[in-house]
Amino acid sequence: GQISAYAASGDTGQSTTISTNGWLQFGSDTDWVDIVCWSQFPQKTLAIKGTGSSKYLYGCGSNSQGGLPVGTNSGSTKPFTRAKSASSTDLAEDFNAGGLDQGYNNGMAVASNGKLYVWGEGSSGVLGTGNTTDNYYAAQMGTDTDWSLPFVYSGRNAGLCIKTNGTLYMSTSTTSSLNIQPASANRTY
Repeated sequence: GQISAYAASGDTGQSTTISTNGWLQFGSDTDWVDIVCWSQFPQKTLAIKGTGSSKYLYGCGSNSQGGLPVGTNSGSTKPFTRAKSASSTDLAEDFNAGGLDQGYNNGMAVASNGKLYVWGEGSSGVLGTGNTTDNYYAAQMGTDTDWSLPFVYSGRNAGLCIKTNGTLYMSTSTTSSLNIQPASANRTY
Protein backbone atom coordinates (compact mmCIF):
# COMPACT_ATOMS: atom_id res chain seq x y z
CA GLY A 1 0.00 0.00 0.00
CA GLN A 2 0.89 3.66 0.00
CA ILE A 3 3.44 4.18 2.77
CA SER A 4 4.49 7.76 2.03
CA ALA A 5 3.15 8.85 5.44
CA TYR A 6 5.68 6.53 7.09
CA ALA A 7 8.74 6.42 4.84
CA ALA A 8 10.36 7.82 1.74
CA SER A 9 10.99 5.39 -1.11
CA GLY A 10 14.69 5.24 -0.24
CA ASP A 11 13.86 4.21 3.34
CA THR A 12 12.37 0.87 2.36
CA GLY A 13 15.63 -0.67 1.22
CA GLN A 14 13.93 -1.92 -1.92
CA SER A 15 15.69 0.42 -4.39
CA THR A 16 12.32 1.21 -5.94
CA THR A 17 9.71 3.90 -5.67
CA ILE A 18 6.98 3.28 -3.14
CA SER A 19 4.47 0.79 -4.51
CA THR A 20 0.74 1.02 -3.98
CA ASN A 21 0.32 -2.70 -4.65
CA GLY A 22 1.94 -5.85 -3.34
CA TRP A 23 4.10 -6.75 -0.38
CA LEU A 24 7.64 -5.51 0.14
CA GLN A 25 9.98 -6.14 3.04
CA PHE A 26 10.80 -2.95 4.91
CA GLY A 27 14.59 -2.84 5.05
CA SER A 28 16.50 -6.01 5.82
CA ASP A 29 16.06 -6.31 9.62
CA THR A 30 14.55 -9.53 10.95
CA ASP A 31 14.04 -8.54 14.60
CA TRP A 32 10.59 -6.89 14.47
CA VAL A 33 8.41 -8.01 17.40
CA ASP A 34 5.06 -6.16 17.17
CA ILE A 35 3.37 -3.32 15.29
CA VAL A 36 0.21 -1.20 15.65
CA CYS A 37 -1.06 1.52 13.33
CA TRP A 38 -3.44 4.44 13.41
CA SER A 39 -4.43 4.32 9.75
CA GLN A 40 -6.83 7.27 9.79
CA PHE A 41 -5.58 10.85 9.76
CA PRO A 42 -3.06 11.56 11.19
CA GLN A 43 -1.45 8.26 10.17
CA LYS A 44 1.21 6.87 12.51
CA THR A 45 2.72 3.53 13.44
CA LEU A 46 4.35 2.11 16.56
CA ALA A 47 6.59 -0.93 16.54
CA ILE A 48 8.71 -3.00 18.90
CA LYS A 49 12.04 -4.08 17.49
CA GLY A 50 15.02 -5.92 18.93
CA THR A 51 16.01 -9.17 20.64
CA GLY A 52 16.50 -10.52 24.15
CA SER A 53 16.02 -7.81 26.76
CA SER A 54 16.69 -5.07 24.18
CA LYS A 55 13.31 -4.86 22.45
CA TYR A 56 12.72 -1.13 22.04
CA LEU A 57 9.81 1.09 21.01
CA TYR A 58 9.91 2.83 17.61
CA GLY A 59 7.51 5.13 15.79
CA CYS A 60 6.97 6.69 12.39
CA GLY A 61 4.35 8.81 10.65
CA SER A 62 2.60 12.03 11.61
CA ASN A 63 3.69 13.83 14.77
CA SER A 64 0.40 15.75 14.89
CA GLN A 65 -0.91 16.22 18.44
CA GLY A 66 2.22 14.49 19.81
CA GLY A 67 0.91 11.05 18.92
CA LEU A 68 4.45 9.68 18.58
CA PRO A 69 6.94 9.79 21.49
CA VAL A 70 9.67 11.64 19.59
CA GLY A 71 9.47 15.11 21.18
CA THR A 72 7.36 17.13 18.74
CA ASN A 73 3.78 17.74 17.63
CA SER A 74 4.48 18.81 14.05
CA GLY A 75 5.86 17.35 10.85
CA SER A 76 6.54 13.68 10.24
CA THR A 77 8.99 11.12 11.53
CA LYS A 78 10.35 8.95 8.72
CA PRO A 79 11.35 6.12 8.77
CA PHE A 80 11.03 4.23 12.08
CA THR A 81 12.74 6.19 14.88
CA ARG A 82 13.44 5.08 18.44
CA ALA A 83 11.05 6.50 21.05
CA LYS A 84 12.45 9.20 23.31
CA SER A 85 12.07 9.74 27.06
CA ALA A 86 13.67 13.22 26.81
CA SER A 87 14.98 15.46 24.04
CA SER A 88 18.24 13.58 23.50
CA THR A 89 17.50 10.36 25.40
CA ASP A 90 16.22 7.17 23.80
CA LEU A 91 13.64 5.29 25.86
CA ALA A 92 15.66 2.41 27.31
CA GLU A 93 12.81 0.10 28.38
CA ASP A 94 12.32 -3.42 27.02
CA PHE A 95 8.87 -4.18 25.53
CA ASN A 96 7.08 -7.42 24.62
CA ALA A 97 4.52 -8.14 21.91
CA GLY A 98 0.97 -7.07 22.73
CA GLY A 99 1.99 -4.27 25.06
CA LEU A 100 1.28 -1.22 22.92
CA ASP A 101 -1.59 0.74 21.44
CA GLN A 102 -1.90 3.85 19.28
CA GLY A 103 -4.75 6.33 19.01
CA TYR A 104 -5.50 9.57 17.19
CA ASN A 105 -3.42 11.77 19.45
CA ASN A 106 -1.98 9.45 22.10
CA GLY A 107 -0.11 6.23 22.57
CA MET A 108 0.45 3.78 25.41
CA ALA A 109 2.95 0.99 25.95
CA VAL A 110 3.54 -1.45 28.79
CA ALA A 111 7.19 -2.34 29.31
CA SER A 112 8.17 -5.94 30.05
CA ASN A 113 8.76 -4.87 33.69
CA GLY A 114 5.09 -3.80 34.02
CA LYS A 115 5.62 -0.02 33.84
CA LEU A 116 3.01 1.95 31.83
CA TYR A 117 4.33 4.60 29.42
CA VAL A 118 2.06 7.26 27.86
CA TRP A 119 2.47 10.26 25.54
CA GLY A 120 0.45 12.72 23.47
CA GLU A 121 -2.29 15.27 24.01
CA GLY A 122 -3.03 15.91 27.68
CA SER A 123 -6.60 17.15 27.33
CA SER A 124 -7.86 13.73 26.19
CA GLY A 125 -7.34 12.03 29.56
CA VAL A 126 -5.20 9.18 28.21
CA LEU A 127 -2.02 10.31 29.98
CA GLY A 128 -3.45 9.76 33.47
CA THR A 129 -1.59 12.76 34.90
CA GLY A 130 -4.68 14.51 36.26
CA ASN A 131 -4.08 17.61 34.15
CA THR A 132 -4.25 18.76 30.51
CA THR A 133 -0.51 19.16 29.86
CA ASP A 134 0.69 17.60 26.60
CA ASN A 135 3.67 15.22 26.74
CA TYR A 136 5.62 14.58 23.55
CA TYR A 137 7.98 12.00 25.10
CA ALA A 138 7.25 8.55 26.53
CA ALA A 139 6.76 9.07 30.29
CA GLN A 140 6.02 6.51 32.95
CA MET A 141 2.50 6.91 34.32
CA GLY A 142 2.73 6.59 38.10
CA THR A 143 5.01 4.08 39.82
CA ASP A 144 3.04 0.82 39.48
CA THR A 145 4.82 -2.11 37.84
CA ASP A 146 1.85 -4.45 37.39
CA TRP A 147 0.31 -3.12 34.17
CA SER A 148 -0.42 -5.65 31.44
CA LEU A 149 -2.54 -4.57 28.44
CA PRO A 150 -3.10 -0.95 27.26
CA PHE A 151 -5.91 0.39 25.07
CA VAL A 152 -6.36 3.91 23.67
CA TYR A 153 -10.05 4.59 23.07
CA SER A 154 -10.48 5.56 19.42
CA GLY A 155 -12.81 8.44 20.30
CA ARG A 156 -9.66 10.19 21.61
CA ASN A 157 -10.88 10.83 25.12
CA ALA A 158 -9.86 7.86 27.26
CA GLY A 159 -7.15 5.36 27.98
CA LEU A 160 -7.76 1.98 29.54
CA CYS A 161 -5.26 -0.50 30.91
CA ILE A 162 -5.56 -3.92 32.51
CA LYS A 163 -3.33 -4.88 35.42
CA THR A 164 -1.75 -8.33 35.80
CA ASN A 165 -4.46 -9.29 38.35
CA GLY A 166 -7.18 -8.64 35.73
CA THR A 167 -8.52 -5.34 37.09
CA LEU A 168 -9.39 -2.66 34.56
CA TYR A 169 -8.37 0.98 35.03
CA MET A 170 -9.44 4.01 33.02
CA SER A 171 -8.36 7.63 32.65
CA THR A 172 -10.76 9.90 30.81
CA SER A 173 -11.72 13.51 30.17
CA THR A 174 -15.44 12.85 29.83
CA THR A 175 -18.37 11.62 31.88
CA SER A 176 -20.85 11.24 29.05
CA SER A 177 -19.66 9.47 25.91
CA LEU A 178 -18.27 6.06 26.86
CA ASN A 179 -21.07 4.50 28.95
CA ILE A 180 -18.44 2.94 31.24
CA GLN A 181 -16.87 6.14 32.52
CA PRO A 182 -16.47 7.06 36.17
CA ALA A 183 -18.78 9.56 37.85
CA SER A 184 -15.92 12.07 37.87
CA ALA A 185 -13.55 12.49 34.93
CA ASN A 186 -10.35 13.47 36.73
CA ARG A 187 -7.86 12.26 34.08
CA THR A 188 -6.20 9.70 36.36
CA TYR A 189 -6.11 5.89 36.33
